[in-house]
Amino acid sequence: MEVFKFKYFDLINGENIMKPSTDSVILGAWASNMDYTRILDLGCGSGILSLMLAQQNQNCEVFGIDINLDAVELSNVNFINTGFVNSFNFIHTDFTGSSLPELFFDLIISNPPYFIEDLPSQLQSKNLQRHFTASKISLLASNVANRLSKDGLFLIVMPIGLESLWTTELIMKGLYPVEYLKIKHSEKSDTSLVCVAYSRFSSFVNFAELVILNEKGDYSEAYKELTQNFIL
Repeated sequence: MEVFKFKYFDLINGENIMKPSTDSVILGAWASNMDYTRILDLGCGSGILSLMLAQQNQNCEVFGIDINLDAVELSNVNFINTGFVNSFNFIHTDFTGSSLPELFFDLIISNPPYFIEDLPSQLQSKNLQRHFTASKISLLASNVANRLSKDGLFLIVMPIGLESLWTTELIMKGLYPVEYLKIKHSEKSDTSLVCVAYSRFSSFVNFAELVILNEKGDYSEAYKELTQNFIL
């Protein structure tokens, strides 16, 4: 077990659960500047996105799902340890599972597996967390569209090369990109990740960029400002 310390909560992470990453921190911080009443964290892992959003939305209901039972159990422990007053429910299921209540969500958020039909990991539990197929993306897009409220948002972070696949599938399901946050490790590096917000309403698309490190190798002022409510 490892413990990752944030400003207002500690996050315990298990051996066979993907570690909380900078991309999750960026996605959670990017999503936290709006108010939500009910959120769904897809592939919740140890609960980092759920905890970040609950911290900033103390009245919202929090639901998280994961196919890794250890992750679900640890998310429940982490949430209880925060003392946050939100109603929460972490469920061991996939997005098609009947265990998820028939509810609509005004935010669905995910840091999904990155590798499309890539070589499998040696550990089966991490293999399940890291690897996706194009058909699963299509199924996930359908389920997001079915569970998102009329005015809801779907927020996701992914490698820069995958956003066209996700966007194509989501547009076919009636969800349109409305905001992009392109992420670079440093000013001289190429864009490696992108956070995208999707809505049922097609409108003007806003583009922004975030550089994580400055020329000295320290966190940039933009990164520190974005994550100031979470990072010590």
